[in-house]
Amino acid sequence: MLKFDIDELLNQVDDFTEFVNALKDYSWRLTKKESVFLERILYFQKKLSADAPFVNSVEEQEW
Repeated sequence: MLKFDIDELLNQVDDFTEFVNALKDYSWRLTKKESVFLERILYFQKKLSADAPFVNSVEEQEW
């Protein structure tokens, strides 16, 4: 997943959200470093999910 570019991630927002939710399910078992990673992934997922519809609608418009 970390190898994908922004366009690929935008196309896979739903898969990425499922991945994040799976991580949250195991959050009680995470080490401190893993918890920090999860916090960053949650932040990224929130921003990506919020921006994906906007980016897609802009790209779909014909100029």
